[in-house]
Amino acid sequence: MRRAMHNLMQNTMRFTKTMIAIDVEVANGDVVILVEDDGVGIPSDKLEEVFLVFSRLDKSRSRETGGIGLGLAFVQLIMHQHKGVALARNRESGGLCVELRWPGVNRTE
Repeated sequence: MRRAMHNLMQNTMRFTKTMIAIDVEVANGDVVILVEDDGVGIPSDKLEEVFLVFSRLDKSRSRETGGIGLGLAFVQLIMHQHKGVALARNRESGGLCVELRWPGVNRTE
């Protein structure tokens, strides 16, 4: 999970303008981490594509200017290993929200 957060934060820092917000909550027994930024967001038809291996939405980017498209793919892979998901959606006020969600641990106290 540390690697998933590291990759997600590197990606978020690359595309934000001035603001990153992180929220952690438990919802319906799931652990949920929301990472929001105020960047330009992603075209709606590309929101799932960002999690594919070697996906770079800006084709002008290279390894020197922005990676090779593995960071968010690793985030999704790690989430699947934890029986979770990574989802992306555009914020109404601009920017992107990435949600990491996985089943919480049931405890009896």
